[in-house]
Amino acid sequence: MAVTRSLVSTSATNVPLASYAVVSIGVEGADPHDRGAGGARSLGRVTDSDVLERLAVLAGRSWSFEALAGGLNNSAFRVRTTDGRRPELDLVVRHWPEDDGLDHDVELVASVAAAGAGVGPAVVAHQPADRLIAFEHVPGRSLTAADLHDDATLARVAATLRRLHEVAADVPELGLLARTTVPEDVAAALAEDPEPLVLCHNDLVPDNLVDDGTTVTLIDFEYAGRAEPSAELAGLAVGAGFDDERVALLVRLYDGVPAPDRLGRVRLWQVVVRRLWSDWARANGHPQWVLDDLGLL
Repeated sequence: MAVTRSLVSTSATNVPLASYAVVSIGVEGADPHDRGAGGARSLGRVTDSDVLERLAVLAGRSWSFEALAGGLNNSAFRVRTTDGRRPELDLVVRHWPEDDGLDHDVELVASVAAAGAGVGPAVVAHQPADRLIAFEHVPGRSLTAADLHDDATLARVAATLRRLHEVAADVPELGLLARTTVPEDVAAALAEDPEPLVLCHNDLVPDNLVDDGTTVTLIDFEYAGRAEPSAELAGLAVGAGFDDERVALLVRLYDGVPAPDRLGRVRLWQVVVRRLWSDWARANGHPQWVLDDLGLL
């Protein structure tokens, strides 16, 4: 049954998430923004779809929605207008919690820059007072770690990252080394001949990679900032559970040629990334399986 909303109606319906999976509202197939597809486990978060009524682009429109599951930090919805008026909207809307510690103005800058380069979805609305951001829905499907073990898929991901890293964006430095404690030899090695800092997504779990078979699009730039390209590649490698051979292929696809210096830095950054993710998961009280799935125990 479709769940619809119109701002000319006083009716209200809340849609709870069940078992960390998408709430099906007359839509077939898994949504590329749905983190719950494939039987992921629940963190017990419950959505509140009433926040969608605050979105200015929906004022005076009739629309249907489905709650998307899986984000560890926020609620997300797919919203489509149903009144036949133009523009027809097909959006993914995220609502973040108060005091989440993230700079959503930086997220906006990074998202707009990525969209301009063709590697991120277009930003349709940004309402920080309501803690809302809306994007055009991206066709395709979210990748899995298993998908990233296909060479053609990994090549598309590497091409997208290369394009992102060429984009100019006024975002702050991430300062990854200052955020955790790493072995002294790792820190010392990374201090030698650092790479120029570039715009990085900084949360390249497979869920945030949407593939249409031709191009991979990046979603969710909440953690974006400037960092070394090697740090970004390391984040992808950790999230996908790559072994040394797969990491070497990723670097070769990214640079177009074997790049031993880059490969060495990526392996150093993998140590840092694992520490950062472990620190984050424990500080935010995420269950044991999060640490286990990320290989952080």
